[in-house]
Amino acid sequence: MEGGSLHTQISKPLIQTARTALAANTDLLGQISSSRRELAAYFCESEKTFILEECFKIISTLVKRFKAASNVCVDESLAVALRSLRGFRKMSNESRRGRLATHPQPSCIYPTANTPTNNSISYPVEGSRTRI
Repeated sequence: MEGGSLHTQISKPLIQTARTALAANTDLLGQISSSRRELAAYFCESEKTFILEECFKIISTLVKRFKAASNVCVDESLAVALRSLRGFRKMSNESRRGRLATHPQPSCIYPTANTPTNNSISYPVEGSRTRI
């Protein structure tokens, strides 16, 4: 009869542990069910047809696309900044060589009296350094 008591000694703690875990899981399942109903109401969906897994897939797709769009935006911003830096370096190198001093300023920045005029824009007299 020792075998029966050994079986009882092993099974009682096992059954108690299983009951405790089952009660905890039942509570969690109730919380998930409540959250599912709240989400269905939030998204104006029917509780009967609302599927939590589909909701998670949609949110996951949204997050992935948002991150991809953010990366594209950051990449484009970096490209613009690099182009600006390259342009600044080019201008800086040209000014060190004295090229800007020997080349005339573009007429769109410093128009002269000889520049073709638009009737709505009046240009300053030649030699004026007024910026438009």
